[in-house]
Order: sequence, then structure tokens, then C-alpha cells
Amino acid sequence: MITLPLRELLRRPADVKKLTAAGESVQITDNGKPLWVVRSARDDAPDEAELQMLDDELDAMLSSRPTDVSAAQLVIESRVL
Repeated sequence: MITLPLRELLRRPADVKKLTAAGESVQITDNGKPLWVVRSARDDAPDEAELQMLDDELDAMLSSRPTDVSAAQLVIESRVL
């Protein structure tokens, strides 16, 4: 998986399009933090690297300190956005 900052996605979207068309997954980051994984719509199955990244992210979230924000607040805020 290729990692690019958000700035590069905005400056060179055609390059990201070429990468995904070639079957590459592209992780977009902002200030070094993952935002999105962009991949071809024809590529339904995640690759091993992507599955590992998702597992690592989930492990990190589960091991972090619980937040003071309730699930109800998250749902309400997501509807506002």
C-alpha cells in the first residue's frame, strides 16, 4: 500500500487514479494520521497489507483510553456533519 499526504491527493489526483487503476491501494494521511484508503472499485477484496493495517488501527483504538463522549453523542454529531 502506498501512503500519500492529503496535499498530494489534492495536487495530483490523476496520479492516485493511475495507482488505483493499476490495483494499488493508496492510504491518504493528514499530518501523518491515516484518513482514508483509496482503492479501485473493481477491487472488492482487501489485500493482506490493508487487513494488517486495519487490525493495527483497531488494536490501537481498543488499547487507548476510553473517551468521555457517549455513542449517542457520536451518532448525533455524525448526522449534523
